[in-house]
Amino acid sequence: MLSIPVATTPKGKGAFPETHPLSLRVFGLASSPLSERYLLSEGVDALLVLGSSLHENSTSGWDPRLGTGLLMQQDVDPTMIGRNYPVAVAMAGDVKSTLRELLFELRRRLARGEEPQDGARQAFARFKAGVPAYLDSAAMLSDALPIKPQRLMRELDAALPVDALIFLDVGNNTLWATHYMSATGRNSFIHNWGEFAAMGYGVASAVGGKLAAPGRPVIAVVGDGGFAMAGMEVSTAVTENIPVVWIVLNDARLNAVHHGQTLQYAGRTIGTEFRRMDVA
Repeated sequence: MLSIPVATTPKGKGAFPETHPLSLRVFGLASSPLSERYLLSEGVDALLVLGSSLHENSTSGWDPRLGTGLLMQQDVDPTMIGRNYPVAVAMAGDVKSTLRELLFELRRRLARGEEPQDGARQAFARFKAGVPAYLDSAAMLSDALPIKPQRLMRELDAALPVDALIFLDVGNNTLWATHYMSATGRNSFIHNWGEFAAMGYGVASAVGGKLAAPGRPVIAVVGDGGFAMAGMEVSTAVTENIPVVWIVLNDARLNAVHHGQTLQYAGRTIGTEFRRMDVA
């Protein structure tokens, strides 16, 4: 109604369709260049935060530029409001009820003749046309072998129905999927990165997801390191005939740890590589 651009946190991916003209995709961990440019460089005058504590992963490491405008924060837990950034307007309560009341008030104002800002959508469309949505769009089209993760995510996007449940295990696979896959608005991205998340989560949680939503396609995107930390869940799915698909990035490496060590210790690594497994 007001032509307000929308970004989601990594865990909020799927709450708003990234195919929508007003989408900024994800901000925070595995950010889109769109959201980073808009939220950090364009000078946002007002920011409405729904259901987020503005955690480290949701703010690109608590970037101070995020809180420079008027901040309005809504959360069902009042102790989360104002925890990490100063808040001008606090809204404690259920997000659905809060949004419903805001929409009622907005419709009343529009009915009284108040008009949204003219040209906002056109200005935002021009902004989006000049900023890439991805860090490396060319890799999404690469024919290189082994297949590049960017291309794999694009292929999964093309193959999956719009109502797919997508479980992401902990590791680089989370980052690839969060950045390069697109939320259509009806699919769901479910992961536990943050709060000392455990590798192997995506292997098991997808089985539970399929039991909870038997009519929806369910996949898990996992690394070989995370896949090796679980196993009986796969046996359970086979034994109970639970149709889950695991997509395993099989690179014989704990890649998130490997890259972290490379950056932190001048290229030196330890304990991150192992013999390639025959996952299939």
